[in-house]
Amino acid sequence: MHQARERSREWLSRTRESRVRFDTARTVRVESVGRNHVSQPASGRFAGLIDGTFGLLRQTWKTTLFCGGIAFLPAAALYGWAYGRLFAAMAGTWVDVVDAPFPFAAMAAPFLLILAAAALQGLALLFVRSCVTAQAAAAVRGGSIPVPAIAGRDLRRTGARLVGQRVLQGLVYAGIFLAAVIVMAIVMAVGGRFNEVSDTSWRVLGLFFLCYVAGIAVWVWLWVRFSLTLESVVIDGSRAGQSFGLSASLVRGNWWRVFGYRILFSIMLGFAASLIATPIVFFATIRAYARYLTEMVQGTADSGSLLDMFRAMGSGLPVRLAGFLYLQSLLNAFFAPVFMTLLYFEMKRRKAEASRSAAEPSAENEPETPDSAPSAPTVAQGGS
Repeated sequence: MHQARERSREWLSRTRESRVRFDTARTVRVESVGRNHVSQPASGRFAGLIDGTFGLLRQTWKTTLFCGGIAFLPAAALYGWAYGRLFAAMAGTWVDVVDAPFPFAAMAAPFLLILAAAALQGLALLFVRSCVTAQAAAAVRGGSIPVPAIAGRDLRRTGARLVGQRVLQGLVYAGIFLAAVIVMAIVMAVGGRFNEVSDTSWRVLGLFFLCYVAGIAVWVWLWVRFSLTLESVVIDGSRAGQSFGLSASLVRGNWWRVFGYRILFSIMLGFAASLIATPIVFFATIRAYARYLTEMVQGTADSGSLLDMFRAMGSGLPVRLAGFLYLQSLLNAFFAPVFMTLLYFEMKRRKAEASRSAAEPSAENEPETPDSAPSAPTVAQGGS
């Protein structure tokens, strides 16, 4: 009898320990990062993700400085030079004639340079974000990857997938934009036929507004639904086409949460960027604007005054603009990839918990086996 009581106590002790471990795992989840530890609330609150983002900066700042410091430099320089050419072209082609045609040929080259700078900036941002995401994912899993190895792997393996994924995503957005433009053109054409009837005109205007709002709503819905496509390619090695389905499956059931988190994080990051942009843009343009406004107040402003303002802005703005874009890109690369990586792991955890919760009712109906639960002790028959 004494041995039976001991086995019973041991069984109850093991059951309590398993329940305590399960409750603790649901309360807090601790990821080991080398010698450091990053604690993340299992509830996945926004404050917890922000705290985890700052905690992981100790493992990702070298990757950001190495990859971003090199990749963003030519893109920022090309941006500044392109806008300098644009202001110079605007000042050189300014004609004080109302009926003069717009100088498309002279303005085409600066705009093409700006498009080329935007494409180069997009590729640099994609490269840096993928590198920092890979380093952050390795840190969350308890490891670390050398920066040259991350850059080489991104260029060899995931670079083409990411470019293909961005092209597909751009085509989806372009299709939505084209469909909205076609619908609006049809609405405007119908409104032109019935322009004489005021009631019909108001109806057409209302329909035009509804189509515009519907197009924005669809774009926002897809923007949130495909939020985790890059992380699925970099972290889990998904293909370009598969990343859309994986991102949609993780966001499903948490659309408003992901939407709110991304909006709040964008506002925070935008405010931090404005602290850098405001003094740069202010000191780059204040003298030209002040001189032009003074001439307008005095009544002496003419086309020559506007031309002088463009020339003054074009002389110093390109360098300042390039510096601002460089610093803004680095600031975004420090925080955005780490935050999205933690959000990706959080959505995967939520999906796993939802699958586990759905499987628990069916598991409760099944008889317990020795592998699934501790076996009940057998009480010896007879007296002591």
